[in-house]
Amino acid sequence: MPESPVTTKKFNPSDYAYASGVVQALERHLISAETLNQMVEAENWQAAVEFLTDTDYAGRINAGQGPEELVKNELRRLRILHAKLLPDDLLTGTLFVVNDFQNLKYLVKSMVQRGEPQEDDLIPGWLSAEELVELVYEQPAKPRRQEAAAFTGTVQRALGEYEKWQDPAVIDYSLDRACFQYLAALFRFRKASFALGYLTLWVDLINLTTLLRLLARGEKQGWLPKAPLMDLIFLPGGAIPEAKLKTWSQGERNEVATALLGTKYRRWLSDGLERFLYGGSWVSIERGVEEAKITYLRRARLVACGYEPVFAYFLAKENECRLLQVVLKGKTFGLPPAAIRERLWGTYV
Repeated sequence: MPESPVTTKKFNPSDYAYASGVVQALERHLISAETLNQMVEAENWQAAVEFLTDTDYAGRINAGQGPEELVKNELRRLRILHAKLLPDDLLTGTLFVVNDFQNLKYLVKSMVQRGEPQEDDLIPGWLSAEELVELVYEQPAKPRRQEAAAFTGTVQRALGEYEKWQDPAVIDYSLDRACFQYLAALFRFRKASFALGYLTLWVDLINLTTLLRLLARGEKQGWLPKAPLMDLIFLPGGAIPEAKLKTWSQGERNEVATALLGTKYRRWLSDGLERFLYGGSWVSIERGVEEAKITYLRRARLVACGYEPVFAYFLAKENECRLLQVVLKGKTFGLPPAAIRERLWGTYV
């Protein structure tokens, strides 16, 4: 488990009054479901972009900009905004903490493969690209910032797991587990029940998707990871115990699908599970997962003042960026509206 998250001050609900007001005003500029649908139906890429006139993206998207660069630019803007509103608050900066762990995966893999990391490949996180590169490649005994100290042991454990298994995928497993353990410790330390609820939902949905992929691969290749490796694959902190997930991973596709329909996630996964049973596309399952997450976050809009609206806003903006990616990629490759719409899920507003 990673070291305990660090906080430099004690936050009270009143500390979020200004930030809550700012993000509630900014919500008016989020992309609505109606606007997204108009973009899907647009004749081409340029026509789709014109529907963003009344949003945060007005005048900031051009034909030479790929969807990935669009997301990075927006994340940079969000990181600057968060630094202005709540510079020391890891709780509402959860999006950027998660991005740090994603960056660590890229950097640790680059190091074990003796590659030269490209800082441009990193996504905006809580720590700077320079700090993260130093953390992995130099592993300083005392990192520059207190927040980075919590990641030092995490990197060393990921490297240890790689040495043991000689499989780059183990780096992902190790750092994903560390990420969610870190967030759970942070949310509990801050007594943030809304954030903990979101984390539990997120972990369960990731684990169930992993389970289904394991079953599909087992049937196709006749192979499942060895028992010790299974201890790394499923994430901790969900409502569904890891032991149950491991048991299900040894079952038959039909039995597991039936068991999953008996969970509280049936509403989100039923359509995807039906397709899964007959070897269909994963799109419906992925869409159901994202729909469940954004539906939960919408509850924060009912909170007038507190960390919840700020926590949810930054995650909602990242959700919006990924939706835009789907639409603009679809338009770039000339996909018909129905094919693009199949890959979309709900907006925050």
